[in-house]
Order: sequence, then C-alpha cells, then structure tokens
Amino acid sequence: MNLRKTLRSSVSVCALTLALAFAQPAFAATIVVNPGDSIQAAVNAASAGDTIVISAGTYAEDVTVNKALTFQGANVGVSGSATRGAESTINGAFTIATSNITIDGLRFNGGQSAIKGESGANAYDNLVIQNNLIQNTIYALS
Repeated sequence: MNLRKTLRSSVSVCALTLALAFAQPAFAATIVVNPGDSIQAAVNAASAGDTIVISAGTYAEDVTVNKALTFQGANVGVSGSATRGAESTINGAFTIATSNITIDGLRFNGGQSAIKGESGANAYDNLVIQNNLIQNTIYALS
C-alpha cells in the first residue's frame, strides 16, 4: 500500500514537473497602431496587461477600453504644456470600462468628452491619465 502511494506521488510530481517545464511564460505584448489602423481593433486583439503604442497621426474613432491596458502616444512622457513633437491625435473619445488603464502622450481634439466613464457610473481603480493634450472638447473628463 505504501509503495502504491509513493509511486502515485512520484508520477504526480513528474507530471507536474513536465507541465511546468513546457509551460510558456506569459509576457505582455506591445501592439503598434499606425495611421489607417483602428485603435479599437488593437484593443479587441489585446490581452490584459498589454501596451498599445499609437503612432503619430490622426485617428477618428471612439474607443471603448474594457481590459487593463496601457496606451502610449507619440508624446509619451511629455507634459501637455511642454514642447511636443508630432501628435497621436484622437478625434473621438476613450470610454473607460475597467480598472488599471494608463493613457499617456495622446492629443484629444474635439467632441463632447475626451475621456469618459462608461454609462452606469461604475467606479474604477488605478487609472493613470497623464501627459495628454486635450483641446476643443466640452468636457476633458466626464
């Protein structure tokens, strides 16, 4: 009986060791969006924890962000009041629909709101909105 238990335990440990040896580590991906591409399509293709880099250019679309992502525009890390290079301009709004989102280095131009919460007024945590330029909107954040 003890030999049978020991054998079962050994087989279980070997199976677990093999499973861990062949498991692929999970890494966050970086998805690059270029002018003519859809930011929303990048969001849909991304996994939580990924970074979406939005190249300089103009993007006319509304984007719903429903997973934890980081967005980096062409001016990531550059204050909205500093001298900036070519912009990643969003002619539309980002709708926040989850926690753990970073939006950095974009220019929002026009529309009702630049960045807004989804309807229903859910509370979200760990939202980082920095180094963005928001112009010609009625409400910067709503």
